[in-house]
Amino acid sequence: MGASVASEFGNFDFIFFHFPKRNRNFATKKSGMATKNFKRLPYGDPDFERIRTENYACVDKTRFIELLENESNKAQLFIRPRKFGKNQFLSTLSNYYDIRKASQFEQLFGDFYIGKNPTPLKNAYAVIIRTVFWDYLNRMTH
Repeated sequence: MGASVASEFGNFDFIFFHFPKRNRNFATKKSGMATKNFKRLPYGDPDFERIRTENYACVDKTRFIELLENESNKAQLFIRPRKFGKNQFLSTLSNYYDIRKASQFEQLFGDFYIGKNPTPLKNAYAVIIRTVFWDYLNRMTH
């Protein structure tokens, strides 16, 4: 099924396709006989613990923890565009260094780089500082 159109720029051929309505459930995709499960994206949720325990998709950026510890500058400034994971990375750091999260270390970081290559400072601090924006988001979503 197609059509041809002539114009001053030449002949253009158009092919018309019919796409059936897609399944709105993005968690599964049926391909022939097999069903593939996809993880949900944690859009707007910076809480690393919730992302890991509720099986959201998460990119492993924990190799940067080791790099930060080896950095000679003690003050770091994270400048990235919006929606680049700044608060999520701060939440990752909070969960990594918090002594209260030591019992959950394997669950949160076990299959990540830092779980396989922990630094001496893992779960070594009582983390009490959080960003105001992050606390505000947690109150609004729960």
